[in-house]
Amino acid sequence: MTKRQFAFNFVLAVCSLFSLTTLHAQNHSLEFNGAHVYVAVAEDASLNINNDCAPTSGSSTITACDDYVWNGMLLTESGVYEYITTNSNGCDSTATLNLTITHNTSSETVTECSEYQWNDIVYNASGVYSKVFEDASGCDSTAYLDLTILEPSSSITYISSCNSYEWNGVEYTEEGSFDHNFTNAEGCDSTATLILTLYHDQTTHEIAEACESYEWKSNVYTESGTYTNNATTDFGCALVETLELTINNGSSSSEDVTACNSYEWNNVVYDISGTYVFNTTTATGCDSTATLNLTINNDSESIESQTACDSYYWNGQSYTESGTYTYVNAVSDGCDSIINLELTVFPIDDCGNCIDGTNFTDSCEEFQPEISIELSSIECLSTSDIIFNDVSFFYEKEKI
Repeated sequence: MTKRQFAFNFVLAVCSLFSLTTLHAQNHSLEFNGAHVYVAVAEDASLNINNDCAPTSGSSTITACDDYVWNGMLLTESGVYEYITTNSNGCDSTATLNLTITHNTSSETVTECSEYQWNDIVYNASGVYSKVFEDASGCDSTAYLDLTILEPSSSITYISSCNSYEWNGVEYTEEGSFDHNFTNAEGCDSTATLILTLYHDQTTHEIAEACESYEWKSNVYTESGTYTNNATTDFGCALVETLELTINNGSSSSEDVTACNSYEWNNVVYDISGTYVFNTTTATGCDSTATLNLTINNDSESIESQTACDSYYWNGQSYTESGTYTYVNAVSDGCDSIINLELTVFPIDDCGNCIDGTNFTDSCEEFQPEISIELSSIECLSTSDIIFNDVSFFYEKEKI
């Protein structure tokens, strides 16, 4: 509905398409074919209607990029638009616009592993990328790429195991570095690396020697023997430990010794009879006690005086001259028995008489000496055999 307001003495021109049918002056309104025009006039005013107005109209077809400005309006969508104004005759003028808006944009969403090439550019990071170019109609066209880059996965696992290790369905019996290639959940190629160290079952053998007792693997052993302990290493390997043990006990000893003059025992010289004790520790840490019952004997010395004619036989030796002679005899107690012989030997004359000033004869008569045998020792081997060891022969002549 079009409403127009008029002032006093105002002339209202109405286009010919409206025909006057009824005038209601008292209501200050005009009705033209169902359309009402309200006026504000005085009661005595006159209203002149010009019935010679001719409306105008026009149309245009436009194709634009993204948006179009028309009669002060910014149009961004395709469609048919009308603009009504008043022409120079005061009549309505209708302009019609058939508008086509070209929105040349496109988008795509891509998920790819590692990298993706788009419009001659290689992308290796996720993001939204765009490229502007001119289409056939001369409009800028923008393409958008919503890109998600998935990375291949890689992992390194360090494993220490005993004897063997199973990984991804493969049993490994040698240590080293091993790779496993697979496709991850995103569909990318991935590599898992295993750094494997293998240990093996072990045995140990220990030899120990101790005094009285020995503690091994939380057990105390007091007897010699071979003992075994079964254990497990940190990597699950069997460990068999063997102990070869010798238990030594503390020792004590006693010895009776008879010595001459002195006796050296454990680096100490003793010259007095008595009982002595020496305490020490053995190489295995045991106490060792040694007792010495010592008897000290001393060397003996004696003097023997003898007088003989011509010669004297003594301790296996014949002496023909006077003098002092010494004989050292080792007795059973280890001491020396020293005997000093003070010997006087008288010569004999042609008649066999000692020239000692006491025994002499006037004439040399055949003289049969009396043989006297002094036995110092006789060793009887049998009733028929006699061995003379130290025998002294001398003769005596009776004085006539």
